[in-house]
Amino acid sequence: ESMHFTPASQRDFIKRHLGPRLRDGGHAGIRLLAYDQNRDHLEEWADVVLSDAETAEYTAGMAIHWYSSTYKVYEDALDRVHARFPDHSLIHTEGCIDDLGKDAPGGIADPVRFKESGWFGNDAFWWNANATDWAYTASWAPKAEDHPIYTPVHRYARDIIVGLDHWVSGWVDWNIVLDRNGGPNHAGNFCGAPVMIDTAAGEVYYTPIFHVLAQLSRTIRPGDRALETERALNGLDTDALHACATVNDEGLLSVQLLNTTKRSITYRLRLPEEYAEVTIPANSVQTVRVRL
Repeated sequence: ESMHFTPASQRDFIKRHLGPRLRDGGHAGIRLLAYDQNRDHLEEWADVVLSDAETAEYTAGMAIHWYSSTYKVYEDALDRVHARFPDHSLIHTEGCIDDLGKDAPGGIADPVRFKESGWFGNDAFWWNANATDWAYTASWAPKAEDHPIYTPVHRYARDIIVGLDHWVSGWVDWNIVLDRNGGPNHAGNFCGAPVMIDTAAGEVYYTPIFHVLAQLSRTIRPGDRALETERALNGLDTDALHACATVNDEGLLSVQLLNTTKRSITYRLRLPEEYAEVTIPANSVQTVRVRL
């Protein structure tokens, strides 16, 4: 139920087979997102696929996932790929809270054996460090230190906000609605979702992820343009406060912020000719809108 390309074989498949078939079949307006995997190998694939002029003609950009780390966004790699291929998009096409409530599978050396619980109907689960992923403490995993226990809301908001600040132009969740256990799933990979439903009780739970995605989706609309931001943290931890900014055609600026700490932070939001002091509550996602 899956297939594997090397960068070279995907490049050749696109330019010799899929691209020409789409073109000759009357679908020349369709362009492809290549790769569709984790960010740790994005540069390698972009260099091979997009450097080829024939392949690049059929390719709109690179599709990326987040599963190579529970906290890294790989902004340096995003910046480098954009700098080299500025006419191609970077689109996040899959991310989720994976391996929800599962025991480590057989044969996996996972000495901690952490298993999530209590996520349904419990907002506190989503706003605190309660989740793990497929590689948590697994001794076989490459760079297991990149997979610490994490806060689900922080992972979502950080990835979106930092990504948009580093040339990602779209972000798609893997799931919309799942049952209360994170299924159904024939492979046993139960996941968190924005909406989870207890089908027996007829209860619908809109998780904090739903509300965060709704907030960002309402205030960042198709056609908006991302603006460069600069952070001066002044002694704060580098993960304490994240921000990105977009502006629409009507001159409405939207600044999205994530405070990962357990205390409120008062910051100075500075535009070229003015500034305002704003306080973001502890452990929160905040949107500030300014009419320019």
